[in-house]
Amino acid sequence: MKRVISFLLIFFSLLPALRGREGISPFKAFFYSLALPGLGQYMDGKQLKGEAFLLTEAAGIGLMLYFSYRSELAVDRYISYADTHFYYEGDDPERKSYTEMWEYLRERVYAKANLPYKKEGEYYELIGKLSELNQFWDESWQQGYYYDMRQDANSLYKTKNAFVAVIIANHVISAIDAFIGASHANFGLSGGVNENGGYEVGVEVKL
Repeated sequence: MKRVISFLLIFFSLLPALRGREGISPFKAFFYSLALPGLGQYMDGKQLKGEAFLLTEAAGIGLMLYFSYRSELAVDRYISYADTHFYYEGDDPERKSYTEMWEYLRERVYAKANLPYKKEGEYYELIGKLSELNQFWDESWQQGYYYDMRQDANSLYKTKNAFVAVIIANHVISAIDAFIGASHANFGLSGGVNENGGYEVGVEVKL
């Protein structure tokens, strides 16, 4: 995240050198803004619009990284909680572990899910959902608490993905806008009287 912030600060400091190059090719403007939203607009002389796209990009990346970080912390938190309070295996003579009961459980819950033996696949999801596995929690209420922890982690993950979608949309919209803006700037009409006394109209487009 620090590298991204440093890059954006350096880039913003270089923007004045790119300002005001009106008449840029529409295709160049498109690809500049597709690579970095706002760059095509900025090089086409549209400073405010370019800065708006750039700020949207910076905000989107920052929020995406923030929610990505929080999502990873939430996943680590619920995994740690499950490993601490869910009796996966052990030698307590007064208590059956998940691995000891796995064969029996697999037959009972097979219609609901393919119950994993190891801590992989859907293991961390199913131990919070299946009522048959409530017996392996230290306290019965912990399964519901754990389920809520996973829901919070999933919500943070979805929020991160939403900002990824915003970033992608910002690239596409900025590129299309830059192309249209540059096309208008590079599209011109000319006219005049020809040698036969008629009037000629010309169209000039810079690609």
